Amino acid sequence: LRPRASVGWGRNLPLDAQFVLGGTQGFPGLRTGERRGDRVASASFAVLHGIGGPFYLRAATGAGFTSLEHSRPFEGLSQMAHGWVQGVELGIASDTPFGSFSIGVGVATTDRPVFKVSLGT
Repeated sequence: LRPRASVGWGRNLPLDAQFVLGGTQGFPGLRTGERRGDRVASASFAVLHGIGGPFYLRAATGAGFTSLEHSRPFEGLSQMAHGWVQGVELGIASDTPFGSFSIGVGVATTDRPVFKVSLGT
């Protein structure tokens, strides 16, 4: 079991300093770095269940909020980054000599399915 939560609050942040929903590990059902802002709050919960050998079934769910209140967004970014989002993800995870490996699919309230492959994070 892995619970995670984060809160971020900034002002006049340039794009590369804005908070990313889910941080470097990403958020269930979204592409890594897809939602960012100068205000962010999130909570997620992941469960691993052994299915044989070094392989685990992984399920994750989360809810989060982002907004750009006091930073100048690029055109169109303001609406994409504003509001609540919920997501779920299912996949397979394992440890390798290069770090953890996972592959899975997810969907968020953005209604766009996501396929993720990760090695070493």
